[in-house]
Amino acid sequence: MEPDFWHERWNDGRIGFHEGRPNAFLARHVELLGPPPGAVLVPLAGKSQDLLYLASKDYTVIGVELSSKAVADFFADNGLIPTQATVAPFEVWSAGRISMFVGDLFALTREHLDAVSAITALYDRAAIVALPHEMRQRYAAHLRTLLAAGTKGLIVTFDYPQELFDGPPFSVSGAELKGIYDGLALEEIDSAMADAPRIRDAGIVCVERCFTVAF
Repeated sequence: MEPDFWHERWNDGRIGFHEGRPNAFLARHVELLGPPPGAVLVPLAGKSQDLLYLASKDYTVIGVELSSKAVADFFADNGLIPTQATVAPFEVWSAGRISMFVGDLFALTREHLDAVSAITALYDRAAIVALPHEMRQRYAAHLRTLLAAGTKGLIVTFDYPQELFDGPPFSVSGAELKGIYDGLALEEIDSAMADAPRIRDAGIVCVERCFTVAF
C-alpha cells in the first residue's frame, strides 16, 4: 500500500479498522507480553485504545504510525498533552508511558527505538492485516531487525475468504503466518467471531485469531 492511501483514509475519516476500545484478546492475554514496565512495540498503531490499555497496565508503549493526523487525534481524543522531539527522520510524540514515532515503519531502526526505550515485546493487532500479501513477508523480516532475540509478541489476525472481500483488513491465515515467521515459535491461543463491520456488512464470516510469537 502506498503512503497516500493511508493518508487519504485518515484525512477522509474512513477508518473502519479503528476498533475504538481495547481488544478483547489483548485484555485476556496481556500477561503473555511479559512483566511491566517492559516496552511494547505497536506497529501501525493508528489511534488505538490498546495503547492506553497497555499504559494502564504499567507497560511502556512505543507506537509507530505513518499518519500524523492519527497521532494528533490519539493524544487530543484522550486529553493527553504530548511533548515532541525529533529522532530523524521521525517526530516522536510522548505523554506519560506512551511514545509515538510518526513516519514510515520501514524506515525505523533498532537505534531509533533504543533512543526512546529498549523493546521487550511486540503487539500487532492492526499491522500485518493492513498489508497486502506482497508486503507481509517484508514487514515480518523488518520486525526481525528491530526486535532482540527473546522478544515476546501477540499477533491478532482476521481469517476469511479473501476472494470475497477487497481489504484492508486483509485475511491472514494461520498457515500463512507460520510461513511468514518461519523458524519462530508461533502458536494460536484464542479465536472468536470477528467484529469487523465492513466484512460483516458484506455478509462474510470472519474469524479473529490471536497468536503468540517468540523472536
